[in-house]
Amino acid sequence: MKSSSLLLSTAVVALVATTGMASAGGFAIREQSAESQGMSFAGNAAMGSLSAMFWNPAATASRDGMNFESSYSILLPRSEVHVDSATAGAGFGAQRALIQGAYNLAPNDADGIAPTALVSATYGNYQIGNVYIGMGVNAPFGLTTEPNRANYKGGTLNETTKLFTMNFNPTVAMKVMPGVTVGAGFQAQTAEGTLRFMKGTPLSGTFTSFEGNGWGFGGTAGITVEPMAGTTLAAGYRSRISQELDGYIRDESIGGFSNHAKTELKLPDIITISLRQVIASNMRLDATFEWSTWSQFKDLTLTANEAGRSAVGGVPVAAGGTVAAIPTNWSDGYMIAVGGEYDFSPTLTARAGFAYEKSPVDSPEKRVVGIPDANRYWLSTGVTWRALPNTTLDFAYSHVFIEDGAFSRDTTAPVGFATASTHITGDVKSSLDIVSASMKTRF
Repeated sequence: MKSSSLLLSTAVVALVATTGMASAGGFAIREQSAESQGMSFAGNAAMGSLSAMFWNPAATASRDGMNFESSYSILLPRSEVHVDSATAGAGFGAQRALIQGAYNLAPNDADGIAPTALVSATYGNYQIGNVYIGMGVNAPFGLTTEPNRANYKGGTLNETTKLFTMNFNPTVAMKVMPGVTVGAGFQAQTAEGTLRFMKGTPLSGTFTSFEGNGWGFGGTAGITVEPMAGTTLAAGYRSRISQELDGYIRDESIGGFSNHAKTELKLPDIITISLRQVIASNMRLDATFEWSTWSQFKDLTLTANEAGRSAVGGVPVAAGGTVAAIPTNWSDGYMIAVGGEYDFSPTLTARAGFAYEKSPVDSPEKRVVGIPDANRYWLSTGVTWRALPNTTLDFAYSHVFIEDGAFSRDTTAPVGFATASTHITGDVKSSLDIVSASMKTRF
């Protein structure tokens, strides 16, 4: 009964989550552990805490008995878009001059495109002999971007992008021999997405939007090895998930067309390798290398579920035909992190870390204004306080330096009218502060 109540409370608590600007490469959310964040996620798969099971399900066996861990993070982003140029395509014909003139009059800048957000993650485990069962509930991907002014030059590329995911990850782990633990898990993930952009010109256009939701499934696997006293090696794998978001794309103008449509969202495999090394009785060094296969995220293509007229331009579209396509063609991304911990006393531990994260968006042509990702540099610090024999509190702070990201994109044109689009160039400037706290309890 206790184990059932624990896993139920894990799911309920994790539902308190909203997403702002993505905190990791692409639109991944890295804030799954306040303890690990304090070292910029160095050693994240090799930590001796339940939250390590996000990266390595073998960590389900990191705590004997029955345990619960809940983490909460506040994301405080700053991001602004500046448009350098907007050039109307030749396909607009006689209207090209009017459209170009409207762009020339529109503002170049928009800021506040990413709101403050709260992200939570919860974990629980229960030991049955040499077997450990667990549950993690997380939001592994997500973002919200929406500029403070929709009528700026970049509004026709993107006005609102929202993605919310909730991942349910039951796991099982076993200590197969002294110093070797293996684990595996199942992922069931729901997602809701919104994409909204201006059709026409910044000063007189109307909006087109898509809203959809769906489920996707995958797995996790991992191993933890202690080859000698004081050394822990860990490797974990989270499989790719392809989510089909089913919903409607609508022309929001009076009398506009609406199509029952869908899009496939291809999320990456994530491979994590971590090292934790004790260098003194009260000091440890940690490192992590993580690889994400974002190269499978090649586009966002909306297809019609039924014949009708497109909400983008009103042109006829057949069932299964393309309503709109936004190319991405991202590359794989990776992160390298190093950090360390120092025990000031049996009840107080301090930590710090640095990480470099290579963005999957490595050219202006691949950068979507609504997903303004670029290379990131993490500086983090944190502390753990053992408040009670069975209760531990973690606190962490990170500042994420994000490189300026240039973009060079075409607006979404009606299918078959590629030259009836506007080419827009500019850059996005961003940074991010993250404050996190967690509580670990043993029952």
